[in-house]
Amino acid sequence: MNRGKFDVAVTLIYKGNYDPMNETLFPVAEEDIRRTGKRKGYVKTIYLDADERISRAFRKHMIFYGRKSPMRYKAVPCQRYRDAVKDLYNTFAFNKKPWVTVNTGYLDKFYDVYAEEADNCDDGTSDIIDFGEYSPFIRDNYIPLWNVERYVFDGAGSVSCLPDNYFEHELQKKRGCEKDGYMVGVRKEIEEIIIRADKVYIRTQMQTISGWEAYRFVKKISIDSFGYERRLLYNHSKNMVFEYEMIRFAEEALYDRIRDYDVDDAVICSNHQVVPPDVVSESEGNFYFADMNPFIQSSCHTLVERRVLLLDFRAGETKMQLAEMMVRFLVSQLQLEMGEFRWAGRILDEMAAGGA
Repeated sequence: MNRGKFDVAVTLIYKGNYDPMNETLFPVAEEDIRRTGKRKGYVKTIYLDADERISRAFRKHMIFYGRKSPMRYKAVPCQRYRDAVKDLYNTFAFNKKPWVTVNTGYLDKFYDVYAEEADNCDDGTSDIIDFGEYSPFIRDNYIPLWNVERYVFDGAGSVSCLPDNYFEHELQKKRGCEKDGYMVGVRKEIEEIIIRADKVYIRTQMQTISGWEAYRFVKKISIDSFGYERRLLYNHSKNMVFEYEMIRFAEEALYDRIRDYDVDDAVICSNHQVVPPDVVSESEGNFYFADMNPFIQSSCHTLVERRVLLLDFRAGETKMQLAEMMVRFLVSQLQLEMGEFRWAGRILDEMAAGGA
């Protein structure tokens, strides 16, 4: 498949299988593989390997106890992964590139566990946390990877002197990876970013630059490393340009747009309907909403007051957990593209099975 230059793919591995020689997949958060200062009360990070029904119940619980002590532990969503996606969104905006929702299906199932009374006892590392009915779904020592590499560059490339004391620096691409996508990290010193003949130039009043950050988006991803077994969650679209008015008035155009995102093996959209807001608000446990771009306020403001465009899906030849991730991704992206409705999805197979 011909992937786009700025597509983002996310996967999940056991931390012990991380392969630093694989230069196509990188930790979403560098601190996952580097020693950093310990956060107060932090015990560990867990991955909840469960479907949305169980995940929603887990999020209502969040307080657990030790088996060896009366210590209370609290699980909180991993903020570092949310921050990484938000930083990426800001980078796209800074480089004037259109944003496509990153499928955060894996990222949203990570939780940091903290001991609530860290000042009065040890940090809980010698204790065993009792996760009760959720224990079969808890995975330790897992980390997410994506095809986005952050690296630092200096202004050792070509420099052009411009009028009014401006300088133009060429972004240094990584040797052997010139065909990948590149963006410049957000910096207030940058006046303009210019693309010429597939080269990236930075206009600034600084004659020399050092230690600036760039992003590389790997186009050709390798999953040959040992233990790299989980599916890559892509945000690739076969058609980045679409006619919004056609989708509004042509049913088949809507289904074509959904198929653009290559999710047919996981979910297939079988029906759609416009319903009043209260139809989905009464039993949200059976519905999936646009929740993968919480940092884009315009996509969330007053959504509850809008009519709902409800998409019905059938699960494909995949686990229900993956089907749910794809539905959440689709409605999140469609919410960005067509905001006059509040988008929602449901999986009919799941409803017939009583949510299992």
